[in-house]
Amino acid sequence: MTQEILHNKIKNSIAELYSISKHMLQFQNTRKDFVGDITLVVFNLLPFSKKDAEHTAKHIGDYLIKNFSEINSYN
Repeated sequence: MTQEILHNKIKNSIAELYSISKHMLQFQNTRKDFVGDITLVVFNLLPFSKKDAEHTAKHIGDYLIKNFSEINSYN
């Protein structure tokens, strides 16, 4: 799966999860000291999740793992 397809799946899921525009979602390259292919910036989602960054990221990560077999972990 290409990163573009993965980005779109993630954007659609989070837009549904928090009822927000997909354009609000930001991705960055994962830092070399972390394992992963994609980094989703969660700070602009906090007003919609009504949680802190750690809990928002966990909520999104758990949702994505449950709904997409292509995603097997997050940190």
